[in-house]
Amino acid sequence: APDGSLYLLSKLGIIIKRNHQGEWELDGVETNLNLYAIAQNQNGDLIVGGQDGRLFLKPANERW
Repeated sequence: APDGSLYLLSKLGIIIKRNHQGEWELDGVETNLNLYAIAQNQNGDLIVGGQDGRLFLKPANERW
């Protein structure tokens, strides 16, 4: 990510984040689908691509 964070995607909507300070965080999208791609822009907005072409958006400082 632009801020130096590392995102790891998993099955069932689970997202593991290692922030630029080296701390681990657990997040998730309310889905039972597998997640395949993630992108973050300079504003901090996240978009995650899931199974069957589904997209999930998390604007900066908001909830999924």
